[in-house]
Amino acid sequence: MADGRAGLDGRRRGRALVLTGGGARGAYQVGALRALADLCDESALPFPIVSGVSAGAINAVYLASRADDFREAVDQLWSVWEHIRADDVFLTNPTSLLHIGFRLLVELSLGSLIHEHHSNHLLDTTPLRDLLAPRGCDSAAIRRNLGNGVLRALAVTATDYHSGNAVTFFDSDTPIEPWVRTTRLGVHAKIRPEHALASAALPIFFPPVNVDGRFFGDGCIRLRAPLSTAIHLGAERILAIGIRSSPPTGDDPGEGNGTDRVNASAPALTLAEIGGVLLNALLLDGLELDVERLERINRTIELIPASHRSAQPLRTVPLTVLRPSRDLGRLASELLHRVPLPVRHLLRGLGATDHVGWDLLSYLFFDRAYTSKLLDLGYEDTIAQRETVQRFLVA
Repeated sequence: MADGRAGLDGRRRGRALVLTGGGARGAYQVGALRALADLCDESALPFPIVSGVSAGAINAVYLASRADDFREAVDQLWSVWEHIRADDVFLTNPTSLLHIGFRLLVELSLGSLIHEHHSNHLLDTTPLRDLLAPRGCDSAAIRRNLGNGVLRALAVTATDYHSGNAVTFFDSDTPIEPWVRTTRLGVHAKIRPEHALASAALPIFFPPVNVDGRFFGDGCIRLRAPLSTAIHLGAERILAIGIRSSPPTGDDPGEGNGTDRVNASAPALTLAEIGGVLLNALLLDGLELDVERLERINRTIELIPASHRSAQPLRTVPLTVLRPSRDLGRLASELLHRVPLPVRHLLRGLGATDHVGWDLLSYLFFDRAYTSKLLDLGYEDTIAQRETVQRFLVA
């Protein structure tokens, strides 16, 4: 097995892992990570630079906390996702759900007569906080891994509801200049469970998270360039694990398009259908758009003669993307009979049926009936790309 610190002096140092969101679909990434552990001969995390957003932020901090033993980290993450239940993520008891629903109804009905409005979410995610801290995000272990050279940099991105900006909280073993770009900025911080919780707070469904006096939500809302974070942190090569199936061809409407989701006999669109399309746009499109952008930039730079490139700070950043071979929304629809009763009632209230609303369902389907399928699919898809992965690891 390769030593983590020694590897950082060679080809390992510039490798970066990018994990995007969201919700229950994050289990797919862990399946891919287990396959990477089987294909890799390094004991430490083979990606010294780790960037996570939305559900990917939770997976990222878990890996960073255990970066000295990649296999153990992945096995523990697999166990978490394999056995997860809805009540590990949000309160599912009728009292909690009715309380939130009643409060929302009162505030909507009475409007200006109420001076304080607290209804900014549909689900209480107190259990997720307990699941993540301190077992899932060990701040002391992250600092230790940064200090001993196993980890080079960790970043977690959340959306600041006050400014509307995507804020990337990052920590590194070497000084990195904070950055400011249109609608996004980087801030040096000691990564804590609150940062990961904020990054994974699905809008409307999960409550905003208070981080140092400001409220944050899911990082994918405003982060349109998730690969840029890894590049700011010094990435020379990037491996990204997405949760959207391969880009559509000309005769395929593709995942998240919505045109093949609607029941033609339905009199109108439901909130579940609209919510599914909105979450797809927020959580899936950012990575795919950024992949297209980076590949286009790489091709453009390659057209510039090497003698001219040396006079400018220009370099290509090789990119490998792992994607699901199946539509994860459709996969969720095949398991509707296994949806936990509280989630089923919530989705039925939003207009989900056996025919529509499964994209929204896939983000809230925190149950082993679904996540175990995603774990297996992620593993199988990555093993199927064995040669591509191994080329990335040895380059």
